[in-house]
Amino acid sequence: MSGLGGVLLISVALSAQRQSDAAGLRATLSHINEGVVVRVRVAAGPVLSGPYAGIVGETMVLGPSGAGTRLSTASLDSVWTRHRPVVSKGIQGVLLGALLGGVWELAATLNASCHSTSLSSSRFPYPACHFNAGNVDRSAARWAAVGGATGAALGVAFPVWRLRFP
Repeated sequence: MSGLGGVLLISVALSAQRQSDAAGLRATLSHINEGVVVRVRVAAGPVLSGPYAGIVGETMVLGPSGAGTRLSTASLDSVWTRHRPVVSKGIQGVLLGALLGGVWELAATLNASCHSTSLSSSRFPYPACHFNAGNVDRSAARWAAVGGATGAALGVAFPVWRLRFP
């Protein structure tokens, strides 16, 4: 009798888990806009991707609305959405470009000259040194523009997939 009770308890728990997963999947799919590129993994099956066309009852439509692939939501193992991080990669490029451009200009144009001081100088026994550097700010701005454009282009070229479910 205890074996049958244990099987019944496990069956009830699994049923509750499936219902919870189905509700979570429906909530996730309701927040995805039509046309967003989605990648889904069918349980014990292939990985499919295409534009999200919507959900009809317990079926998700992937691809153009009229001729899309229909997938049962119960068979979906995971759902991913594609994002193109243009802004974040552009900002990273601006920061990296400004830093590298400024350091490069500073290293290329830094000029220091030191002369020994006389006994009558107020700086004695320390040498009198003068430092000059080129246009670090102009070079940093120029390289920031180059880095920002490069970062934005990389954000477009290399999309990022985000797990949305489970």
